[in-house]
Amino acid sequence: MNHLNQKSIFYIDSQNRTSGTSGNFSINFAMPPNNSYNRIVVMQASIPKSFYLVSAPYNTFQLVETGTASSGSATNTFGSVATNGASKTITITEGNYTKTNMIVCLQTMLCLASSLNSTTATQYVYTVSYPLMNQPNTGKFTYSATNISTAQPQIIFPVKSTLYLPMGFNRASTNVFFNNKLTSQNVIRLQAKDTIFIKSNIVASSTKAVLQEIYTSCNPDFSVITFNQSNVELNSKQLLYRDNNFTFSITDEDDNILNLNGQDVIFSICCFEYNNSFELLKNDILINNIQKLLN
Repeated sequence: MNHLNQKSIFYIDSQNRTSGTSGNFSINFAMPPNNSYNRIVVMQASIPKSFYLVSAPYNTFQLVETGTASSGSATNTFGSVATNGASKTITITEGNYTKTNMIVCLQTMLCLASSLNSTTATQYVYTVSYPLMNQPNTGKFTYSATNISTAQPQIIFPVKSTLYLPMGFNRASTNVFFNNKLTSQNVIRLQAKDTIFIKSNIVASSTKAVLQEIYTSCNPDFSVITFNQSNVELNSKQLLYRDNNFTFSITDEDDNILNLNGQDVIFSICCFEYNNSFELLKNDILINNIQKLLN
């Protein structure tokens, strides 16, 4: 680490938090008095991949069957349904899903929701399919409905829901069946987050509190994600002092705090004073050499 006048390394273990959870916590550590630190960087990190593909409270979507009336609620292994007239809120059980059991889950929950309609004539039958071995693999689900006697159904995702990813749609979107079918707009994603972020109030607001991004797609579920810093100066952030109490959180790309299900994170951070006088000197030498060439 060239051009660093002062530096201190701190080890952060969410198990030593003063409040919060392992994925969103406050912790105390003392900065040296009269320091002149102006940069901070994550040196190493160990984060359990114990978070789920489907996680509360981001695990709901709405099924709207216009022209129907429904009442009551229902629950099964895959989740629960709450009704409000033509609209049903479907909550999917937390956990990781494969393509096969996601198909079974969605098909089961859509049919369960429709079974709460007041008349048999408006109780639709839903199926969810994926391209067969002898078909081009588009990576998308096709949702089909039969017994439709009124307007085409709609699948709606609330702003905070992340179910749009494994179901193959856009964030916060409304998706309407056409001729009793609806195909995913996007390729389904069954990876339980491919990028996560360490965020903290120790970082100046101009960086939106992101201390470090970490890519996780090569890590299988329930393994440990490890990170080693490759460039201290380039990946450092502007340091913002907050006494001796700091907050840290592990989030996804939608800024949702990850539930690590009781597993703790450990990472080290380096606070340092960056001295750019060497860079200024190099620039002066470069300018002088150019001037000599021009003269």
